[in-house]
Amino acid sequence: MKQSIAALGLSHETLKAPFWPSMPLLIDIVKMCHKGCSIYSRLLNIKPVNDSALVKREERWHSELNCTFGVEYWRGVYLLVSKMRDDNRLKWFQFQINRNSLFTNYKVNKSKPFISPMCSFCGDYPELISHLFNKCKFVLDFWSELRALLDIFNLVLPTNIAQILFGSQDMSPKTNYLLICGKYFIWKARLTDKVLTLTKFMKFLHSKLEAKRDTFICSETMHKISEWNDIYKYFSRLQCPTALAPMPTNVDSLEGALPQ
Repeated sequence: MKQSIAALGLSHETLKAPFWPSMPLLIDIVKMCHKGCSIYSRLLNIKPVNDSALVKREERWHSELNCTFGVEYWRGVYLLVSKMRDDNRLKWFQFQINRNSLFTNYKVNKSKPFISPMCSFCGDYPELISHLFNKCKFVLDFWSELRALLDIFNLVLPTNIAQILFGSQDMSPKTNYLLICGKYFIWKARLTDKVLTLTKFMKFLHSKLEAKRDTFICSETMHKISEWNDIYKYFSRLQCPTALAPMPTNVDSLEGALPQ
């Protein structure tokens, strides 16, 4: 260094450093651990977030729904699934929707071309998850009938496609559970008779509530089922489809409308 400074016609004794040397940040990180440099190794091995399979699935949802959700939104979506304790079948079903991995006709057609990619109900559009649970005309009619039924119990189902597909932290657990049951009923109907009727859904929901009640009885937490008493009692005493017309206008008038 002295020779280089002399070659420039300068004297090293007259030079003054503008600042003192400092420890590079990477060296500081390495020295955080007394034995080896495991902290530095973990930092180097972190994969870019955008390369994860989960983020790629979320990006496909953004493309399908023509919108963008943030990290906190998706964290809340998966938190709703984790809170489900009493029905693993519904829990796994909702998880498949969140991951956009449900085997609809559109997805199956990719590996089995002889399977039509069109909707199982209307047959007019590709059977994407968003179409199957919210855009199909037969499904929309089913949601409309269900909303009219639940209105007498002061329950409001959302119309927003994202809330229908993923649920929402802003809705009550009761409403989120009804949405999952509705979607699961649509999925089961797609696999069987392709018929969506309110009467069949009421029988399906009643069986789910009975299973929920039995679960709470076994765990001695029966008080948790009390919020379902109005719907459960109504469905329990409803024996025939003719009882659906006319519907009572509010919950207080249910007793008089029920078949004896």
